[in-house]
Amino acid sequence: MIPLNNNVFQEIGLMQGLQKPLLYLLNPREKSKLPFDIDDQIYIEHSDEVSLRAGLDNKIRLLLDKVRLSSGFETAQKESIRDKISKLNPRAVDLLKHLVLGGNVAGNQSKFNKRVNSFCDLSDPNPLNELIRESFIIDETSSGGSSTILIRKLNEPYRTYLEELLWE
Repeated sequence: MIPLNNNVFQEIGLMQGLQKPLLYLLNPREKSKLPFDIDDQIYIEHSDEVSLRAGLDNKIRLLLDKVRLSSGFETAQKESIRDKISKLNPRAVDLLKHLVLGGNVAGNQSKFNKRVNSFCDLSDPNPLNELIRESFIIDETSSGGSSTILIRKLNEPYRTYLEELLWE
């Protein structure tokens, strides 16, 4: 019996966290040793080159379809965010750039508020309201014992797209 490689589990977790399609290759004798179920995943059980090639012939189309679906979603998401950015006033775009460049300050609400306040004044429409309306900034609540705390932060799933689109 070959021992399980824990590094592979970390790599699988990373890929799943990034929502990337995976194709598992495994020896049928080792499948029962896995500490998780992969029956709903795309996998090939193989014990030699012939069974690996046969498995690839059978499963590659399924994996490619999954990749296309994932890529199509990402393209649509990116276009939706590009459209939202194009509707923002320049001051809101500047604030958004500032927040993206500043990194994640979700744990420090006063730092977030200082960044926002440096861009908001009475002569401009409030760029913060625009960013909230378009879901670039989201509100979360956290329980602080007997009170509820409002936490305002950048919508993190948008960050990767924003890092590219704001500086096109």
